[in-house]
Formats: sequence, structure tokens, C-alpha cells
Amino acid sequence: MAYYPVKDRADYFLFTRKARSIWPAREAIGGKVSFDKTGTLTEYEEVFRTWKMAEDSLNTRALELFDIMVKEKDLTRYRSEYKGDRYIEFPDDRFYFDKKDRQWHDIVMDSLMLNR
Repeated sequence: MAYYPVKDRADYFLFTRKARSIWPAREAIGGKVSFDKTGTLTEYEEVFRTWKMAEDSLNTRALELFDIMVKEKDLTRYRSEYKGDRYIEFPDDRFYFDKKDRQWHDIVMDSLMLNR
């Protein structure tokens, strides 16, 4: 949906995908990506994932979030505890993105698994 290259740093991306839902819905993922000189992926980070929503709402809100992310401003006020299910679903107080694993983790479930 959007891509913003940054010289000598990670580039910003925004894409949407069909969401698992009983009604037609999409979700967006915004983040950062870097490649080496050969085109090999060296860094991948998902900065946010939106709630599932209708495509027209998603397009407007996702681009708004992308613009804020590219300007390196704080996205906290768009999280669920402030905006409900209108903008960012993850991260929140429970879920975070692990750049090493390149996946979202659940703090609660992770702690339960460590206590086994």
C-alpha cells in the first residue's frame, strides 16, 4: 500500500491483507525493513498491526498511521486503550513484536510457557 525508502536506515512499509473474519474485512501492517547490497533481507520489524475493518476505513486509517510512523512520531495514542478497536490492535500491553524471531509474542502466554 505504501513504501518509504530511507537512505542508510531501514525503509518503512505498509501493506494490507484479507483478515480472518466472518464479514469482508482487511487489516494493515506497518513496519521497517532493511536489505543488504545483494538484496537479502537483514532486518524486519512490524511496528503496528491494525484491527480488522472494512477496506475504506482501513485505507484511510492505515495511511494516517503510516504517515505518523514515517515521521517517527509516537503511535501510542492510536492503541486500543485510547482508540478502542479503531486503529492499532498490536502492540498493546500484552503483545509485542520480537525483531529477532520476526513475530508477535504474547507476554502472558510467554510467561506461562517459561514457568513449565
